Amino acid sequence: MYYSNEVFLHNTSYARYIDSDVESFSELDLDRIATGEGIDDYVDMYKVRRTDLYDINSRTFKIVNVLKVDKEYLKKHPYPLGVIIQRGSTKIICRAVDLLYNHLDLISIRGYSTDLEGSGISFSTNRIRSDSFNYHSELGEFLHVIGNRKRLETQIVQVHRLLQESTLLNDSDYRVRSKNSYNRITLNSRYTLKGIIANSVSRLSAYKKCSHCNQVETNLMDNNICTYCYRHEEGRCEVCESKKKLDTLQYIRSDVDSIGHNVLDSIGVEVCCSNCYDSSYNYCSRCKKVEIIDLYKLRSLNSLEEKTQYLRYYRMESDTFSNIRGSTYCTPCGSQAISNILNNPRRSKPLPNKISINSPFSRFVGIESEVITYYDDTDSFIEEGNIPRYFEAVHDGSLSDTGVELRTSSPIIGKQVDDALDSLQICNNMDDNYIDNTCGLHIHLNAIDFGFVELKSLLLIMSKIQDLVYDSLPNDRMDSNYARHISLSTKEISKIDSLPMLLNKYYNMVGGTFDEERYNEGRYIGTNLHARLYLGTVEFRYHEGTTDSKDIRKWIMFLNSIMSSSTTLVKNPKLYNKILSNKCPSIDVVRDVTGLRNTEYLENKIQINK
Repeated sequence: MYYSNEVFLHNTSYARYIDSDVESFSELDLDRIATGEGIDDYVDMYKVRRTDLYDINSRTFKIVNVLKVDKEYLKKHPYPLGVIIQRGSTKIICRAVDLLYNHLDLISIRGYSTDLEGSGISFSTNRIRSDSFNYHSELGEFLHVIGNRKRLETQIVQVHRLLQESTLLNDSDYRVRSKNSYNRITLNSRYTLKGIIANSVSRLSAYKKCSHCNQVETNLMDNNICTYCYRHEEGRCEVCESKKKLDTLQYIRSDVDSIGHNVLDSIGVEVCCSNCYDSSYNYCSRCKKVEIIDLYKLRSLNSLEEKTQYLRYYRMESDTFSNIRGSTYCTPCGSQAISNILNNPRRSKPLPNKISINSPFSRFVGIESEVITYYDDTDSFIEEGNIPRYFEAVHDGSLSDTGVELRTSSPIIGKQVDDALDSLQICNNMDDNYIDNTCGLHIHLNAIDFGFVELKSLLLIMSKIQDLVYDSLPNDRMDSNYARHISLSTKEISKIDSLPMLLNKYYNMVGGTFDEERYNEGRYIGTNLHARLYLGTVEFRYHEGTTDSKDIRKWIMFLNSIMSSSTTLVKNPKLYNKILSNKCPSIDVVRDVTGLRNTEYLENKIQINK
């Protein structure tokens, strides 16, 4: 007869021999037995070898004692070294999950456990088949569910808790279906048990003490921290000196070949949070220059929110490092990288062999005029509508259902601009095109000659006069997400001293970084400098939609004069000082930059809009 306290030791790796006269846990130093601390012949004395337990009989034991621990302890440490088993004079201490059971409430069954807070959980059927062990040398993953005499029920179980609460040696509880059967312990054949033995490992798996709670565990995370502490307890970041969950901390090791580990190890940091690991230093990917955040200032901040903001500001808005194409560069290396991009914008095309000498349209122009048509869609308009000379019709998803974008198919200059606008007016009239509040007018001006000085000058001018430009727009256009304000003041722009810094500040206005993709958020600023890096142009996105070519002509002339002034501003200290002065009215700057005629145009637009 096989009683309910009979068990089969399937995993010897975590089992340890103990003296045969030991009856209770009070006679054992469990931590010492588990870890081997201070024991010279630890392996020889305590290792349970597979060769010692080589067959079914030698692995069948009876339970002598179970360590009593409370539920709170098991919640934190679900696999204690806490079951004493015996066969003859041989006594072994192991974990509850190292055993297969014959007890009614602890029937061992087929299946894997899933990692559910380390509680020892399995969803399975009622038998362990021999082929279950072909690919798994350990059965510690094969756990247990509650059953009854009629059927097995899949439930969540913590094995040690059930075992310590169970009443063993129940004479009526056995699993023999016939005297010649090996159905005991719910295993279906002698072959299955032999398969378990054959595939089991013989190594001595280590127990270690958690460096945080000092409890002995089998599975430790980074820096010898147990699973429970790792997920629930807090530690201190040595960079910002804030308390953080242990699972958010990085443990710095000198033998890890990564920039983050190397930098933080060099300043004596052993533990840091993920924010500090990513943002407490800048590193040039080209020349390998490193800059560390001001640790004294970071640590002196009071709240975690303040520290997080400071870290973000340091990394994203650094004056000496910039993010370019997803890599970080110092200013000299960044200037070289961006200069290469400025010289060869990703989507730029050779300009036509045209010139303009006595025309107000001295720069190549690209026009994007959004209108609403009476055709069903863009395809219908292309087939049946009137497309102006120099233009092509394309779909624009930001427009109303029947909206169409009419854009110049190639850059135009001088008299071509006049001809294109005349043709645009005629076609708009013929098709009765109109505009609604989804329409806008975007003007691209050639800026292939614009480098750092010119782009900074343009940003200065537009920052100074943008309020007047927005005053000239309809109310629904003033806060358009497709033509955002320049949030940098003229004083802030004046302090920018390099191209990488300029682009860093520019893209930070929309919370982004530089890349060469078309739909970078930086393109939606009213003065779109992203177009310079992508197309070789500067795009002005402010103007509302219009079908009046005269208005478009005046707007292009106004913008062309701003571009011209941007190329000479550095040589005009008087105008430069006016732009920086809070006392100088913006309209005076408009007059100095664009001339009297263009100033009157802007003032008239403002008056009409009012």
